[in-house]
Amino acid sequence: MLNVCYIFTFFFQVFIFLPNLSAQTPIKQVIDLETAIKLAEKNNLLIKSQRYELNASEQNYEDQKSKTYPDLSFELGREDRFLTPYSFHQQSASLRSSWALGDMIMNSADLAKSEGKIIESKIGQEKLTAERRVAGIYLRTLLKQNETEIQSKRLELMQKHKVISEIGWKAGTRSRLDVLQSNNEISKIEEEIEIIKNEKEKLFTEFNSLVGNDSLNYQLEPIDTKSLIDQFLPDTSMLSLNENPFIKEYDFRKSTELLRKDVVSAQQLPAVGFGGGYFNDGDPTGDGNYWQFNVGLKLPLFMWGSTDYQRQMSEAKIRSFQSQKMDMERELNIFYRKTFSELQNYKDISKIQKEREAIAEQAFAIALVDYKAGLITNLEFIDTQQSLAEIKIKIKETRLKYVAKLVDLFLAANQSDMLFAMLK
Repeated sequence: MLNVCYIFTFFFQVFIFLPNLSAQTPIKQVIDLETAIKLAEKNNLLIKSQRYELNASEQNYEDQKSKTYPDLSFELGREDRFLTPYSFHQQSASLRSSWALGDMIMNSADLAKSEGKIIESKIGQEKLTAERRVAGIYLRTLLKQNETEIQSKRLELMQKHKVISEIGWKAGTRSRLDVLQSNNEISKIEEEIEIIKNEKEKLFTEFNSLVGNDSLNYQLEPIDTKSLIDQFLPDTSMLSLNENPFIKEYDFRKSTELLRKDVVSAQQLPAVGFGGGYFNDGDPTGDGNYWQFNVGLKLPLFMWGSTDYQRQMSEAKIRSFQSQKMDMERELNIFYRKTFSELQNYKDISKIQKEREAIAEQAFAIALVDYKAGLITNLEFIDTQQSLAEIKIKIKETRLKYVAKLVDLFLAANQSDMLFAMLK
C-alpha cells in the first residue's frame, strides 16, 4: 500500500510541475542571418507605416487619374416667378459635364504615381537600415559567443593548472603563492565570462525584439568566417550605385518635378463644358416647353505669372536633387573604396595572426612542460596562456569584422540576394 501511495505521489508531482518547468524553459530556435534579416524587415513598424502610405499614394493616383476623364452631373431645378398680372413656375432636368483637356493630354495623374515611387524608395531605405542593424547585432553576438567559448576553454585549462600548482605546493616544489595566483586568474576569467555573457544577453534582447518574437530564445547559426576571409574578395563590378535606395530617391524626386512642370502646362490648356436637358416652361405667354443643349470652352489667358513661377520652382528643385544625388554617389563611392581597402587589410592581418597563433601555441606547449619542470614561474605560465587566448580571440574578431564589412557592403549596394548566396 505504501508503494502504491509513493507511485501515485510521484506521478502527481510530475503532472503538476512538468508543465510549469516546460513553460519556464525558453524555446530555442536556430536562425541564420538571411532569416533574421527577413524577419526584421517583416516586423519593422516603420516599414509597415510606409507601406500604408504607399497604399494611400496608390489610391491618390487612381483619384487623380479619374479626374482626367470628363465628369458628369444631373441637375433638377425649379424656379417660381411672381409677376403683377400673374405668377408661374419653371422646372428643368439636365445633364452637365466638364472636361479639363490639359489633365488628359499631359497625363497629370502621373505626378501622383511618381510620388508613390518616392515612398517606395523610402521603404527601401528603411529596409536597408533595418538589414544593416540586425546584421550588425547578429555578427557582434557571434563574436561574443566565440569569446565565451575561448574563455571557457581557458578557464578549464586554468583549473587543471591550479590542480598542478596545488600538487606542487603540497609536495614542496611550489609555493602557496602559485596557488593564489592561479585562483586569482581563475576569478579574472570567470569575471570576464560574466561580462561577455551580459553583453551577449543585451544583444540578444535587442535582436529578439527586432525579429519580432521576444518569447523565443534564438540560437544563431554560425558563419564560416575562415573560408570567406581566406578565399573571397568581392569584385567591384558587382556593386552598382543606382541600386542604392537613397540614390533612387533623388531620381524619383527629379522625375516628380519634371511631371509637375507638365501639370503646370496642363493648367494652360482649355477646358470643355457641355450639357443639355428638358425645360418645362409654365409661362402662359411663353413658347412652351423645350429641349436645350449647350457647349462651352474655357481658355486660360492671364494668370499673373503663376505658371512661370511654378516652373522655375521645379527647375530649382531639380538642380538641388541632382546636386544631392551627386553628393550621395560620391559618399557611396568613398564607402566602397574604404570598405575594399579594409577588407584587404583584414585579410593581411588574418595571415599575420595565424602565424602569431602558431607561435603562441608552441610557446604554451613549452610553458606547460617548463612549469611542471620548475623552469618558469607561475606568472610566466599564466602570461603565456593569456597570450594564446588573446590571439585566438583576435583571430575570431578579425574574421567576423571581415564578414561584417562584406555584409554591409552587399547590403549598401542592395545586393542582399547575392549576399545570401555567398553565405550559404
